[in-house]
Amino acid sequence: MSLPLHEMVHKSQLFSTYSHDTHDRLERISYPLEDVTETITERFRDLHKGDAITTLVDGAFDVPHPNHEWYLRHCRLLGAATLLHCDETEMTPDNLAAALESSHLKLAVTVDADHKVNYKKGKQAEKGGVERPIYPWTARAERVAGYIFKTASGLYRPVVDLVTVEGDATHTNTALESSLTLARHLANEALLESLIIYGEHDVTISEAISMGLTPLIIPSGQEYTTNPQTGQDWSSSGLINRAQGAIVPHPVTQPNQYS
Repeated sequence: MSLPLHEMVHKSQLFSTYSHDTHDRLERISYPLEDVTETITERFRDLHKGDAITTLVDGAFDVPHPNHEWYLRHCRLLGAATLLHCDETEMTPDNLAAALESSHLKLAVTVDADHKVNYKKGKQAEKGGVERPIYPWTARAERVAGYIFKTASGLYRPVVDLVTVEGDATHTNTALESSLTLARHLANEALLESLIIYGEHDVTISEAISMGLTPLIIPSGQEYTTNPQTGQDWSSSGLINRAQGAIVPHPVTQPNQYS
């Protein structure tokens, strides 16, 4: 008598079939430990081959919610607009859609190191009042690397082409000391066309400008979808508060976005 299916398919087969690496981690995630500046420069040089247009954006991307993915899609769209501008191509919806899936368009993301996230958000009441991040950088980087979108031609492509970590203590005095030191280094090497900063980060914007960078700004308060359980904008802090039993407004009635 054959074994039940749940006994035939166990964890060892799960990992041997799918492999331990999720979301093309080895291909799209970089965390250099030696020769940091040289190694990350080479990764961006590979990314930039063939006259590619590279866009860089930074973020914590802690407790996952849909607006993280839509924000990075927004960043990729800004990269597509940069590509059209550099090619002196008219900015039409069809041209933008084509640019999104072009092999000449590259989006790179720097994920904040764990201690940096905790310094900025840990135990702050407005950020959930707990130690942050909730997820370590490896989990956050793998999730960001796994975001995909459907192209106009019906294919699925990754939203992000390269993910690395900035602000880690092991990267002090290297290009990865911060997202801005990386952007400046890449710009000096002619490996970066666009730097994107979220509008609420006034200090970062000022620092970028003082470093000779010209960032593209996504306006603060830019939200893309709402949490159907609360009717409020998605936020990592809101999810943490709700998990701790914080009182939230009653859900609003809204159509099912997947219907």
